[in-house]
Amino acid sequence: MNYLELKIKEVLVQENKTMKWLADEIGYSRQGLTNGLSNKTIKYGTLEKIADVLNLRTFLAFPPKGGDKDDPKFIDTFLDGVDMRIALMLCSRYNRFSDRLDCIKDYFVWDVLDSIILGYMPRYTSPFSANKEPLLTDKQFNHIKEKLPSGLKEKPFSNWSEEPAKIINSTSIFKAFYFTIFKKNYMNIIQYIEDDMIKDNEILKYWKEWNKV
Repeated sequence: MNYLELKIKEVLVQENKTMKWLADEIGYSRQGLTNGLSNKTIKYGTLEKIADVLNLRTFLAFPPKGGDKDDPKFIDTFLDGVDMRIALMLCSRYNRFSDRLDCIKDYFVWDVLDSIILGYMPRYTSPFSANKEPLLTDKQFNHIKEKLPSGLKEKPFSNWSEEPAKIINSTSIFKAFYFTIFKKNYMNIIQYIEDDMIKDNEILKYWKEWNKV
């Protein structure tokens, strides 16, 4: 059984649903869905349907990761390298800017939590230097690992309840996220801000901090 199949079955168990129920919801036979997952022949469009039905993002398709070979305590977040481009591609189905940004944020939180659950400290390249820096303090790392409910990682952060969201919001996770978005001007976010087209208080707060640095 591969990672994708295991992950979907894990979510179904948590939701007290069956593979037959999922197959019916997306217009598949149970055997066809099982074969597609087992043989890894399932199409990306079908993964999107599964993600919608289970209230997940399509990050189910990503395999488990391992630590840095030179320092196995750390692992890079998707803010560095190809994974950001993958996130932008995955979220491109959302037409509204705010929905697309929420999707990328959801992926970012998923990526960070995946690292923490596996026991790695997430890190990223600072927008102000070429150095890789830990995304969290040791205290924040341990607090997230101990306090967040099991299984919450599979739910989009944008759908979390207030209490667990506070744990993430109390760290510098989103500061790193937005500063990287600003530095690389992903989705032309700077133009949207300068044209006064963005009213989101969170974005504007970090934009103000960005301009102070």
